[in-house]
Amino acid sequence: MVESVEIKADLSDPEFLQNPYPALAALRRDSPVARVKTAFGFDAWLLTGYDLVRESLADPRLVRNVPGEVDPIRQGTPGGVAGRDFVPPSVLDTVDPPEHTRLRALVQPAFTSHRIDGLAGRIEAVVAPLVEELGGTPEWDVVPRIAYRLPLAVIGDILGTPRGDDVELVRITAGLLAEDTDGDSFRAHRIALHSLRDYLVDLIAQRRRRPGEDLTSKLVEAVPATDEVAGYELVSLLVNIVVAGYLTTGNMIGSGLAALLTHPGQLALLRGNRGYIPSAVEEFGRIEAPFTSVLAFAAEDLAYGEAAIERGDAVISSLTAANRDPARFADPDRFDITRPDHGQLAYSRGIHRCLGSHLARVEVAVFLRLLLDRFPVLELACAPEDLRWRAIGEIRGLRAVPVRTA
Repeated sequence: MVESVEIKADLSDPEFLQNPYPALAALRRDSPVARVKTAFGFDAWLLTGYDLVRESLADPRLVRNVPGEVDPIRQGTPGGVAGRDFVPPSVLDTVDPPEHTRLRALVQPAFTSHRIDGLAGRIEAVVAPLVEELGGTPEWDVVPRIAYRLPLAVIGDILGTPRGDDVELVRITAGLLAEDTDGDSFRAHRIALHSLRDYLVDLIAQRRRRPGEDLTSKLVEAVPATDEVAGYELVSLLVNIVVAGYLTTGNMIGSGLAALLTHPGQLALLRGNRGYIPSAVEEFGRIEAPFTSVLAFAAEDLAYGEAAIERGDAVISSLTAANRDPARFADPDRFDITRPDHGQLAYSRGIHRCLGSHLARVEVAVFLRLLLDRFPVLELACAPEDLRWRAIGEIRGLRAVPVRTA
């Protein structure tokens, strides 16, 4: 780590968490590769320009494991297999090739665009009752009522969880929403991950006894019950799928709807032409990327811009900053559902590109269409300045989005 380099920003500052864009714009303009203090307590290099971020996301010299450290899936007991207290890491995000290539190949077929498009009818069947439930009251908060339930219901359907278990999954994973500013957040996250792990272990056992056509059954077929390390990998893959889809898609639903409701002209445009729904979904990801950044480590000494980055240094690629770079997007702070050329990086890029990016797009598009069909009136039920953000690691979303429908 280069100790003599000046710290340019503190990413854990509460003001930064609520509104990072002025600070990111200043860094992008004056120090596109800057030394910063992270919310996790360590220093890192922060990349903010679109071209630099885009390049970094596919740079094989930037890896997910600190060089020299043990693969996280094999940490734990002296024999290399994790013990009973093991909390599966987000394995697709924390391992590098060749392990990453092998693990991603197991689940990739379930998330191809063709496969997800073929599930559109099932996704609508899952989402429609959730939207209909909102009609029972003239005012509701989109975050607890649908933003997190919707992706969990869809993911549950793909994984083969019992119908209606989205409510149970919401309860189990609630601790993942504990914020980093809360002294008990680490404990809450760990308890939630333990509970989710136990739920998925039970689901795997059920699918071994009674396989079906769901993704869990397909994965179980590829993983021998006697292979303990592979079993942990399987649990970790399922945890990754649930958590990533739950938090990122849920936050995109909340922040995207808030953007629409605070821009009534854009909402009216969308009501008048539903053909803008795909570009609206892209703009949701660009204007408020739910996964704000990507953390990696330099596998060798390298240079980005004028910065000399040493082997082992942490490097953060800011998707949030890149998506508002005026060198790439005209009038980047303006919410515009008609942008013809996106190229936004909300889903990352390269081998770690979000596995469920197309699924997220379809979910949000179906939700928007059904919501607009069901409610001729949609208004924000608070002042825009009263909307408050929560940050959970690299994931950022609104705490509440109160909506009035009559």
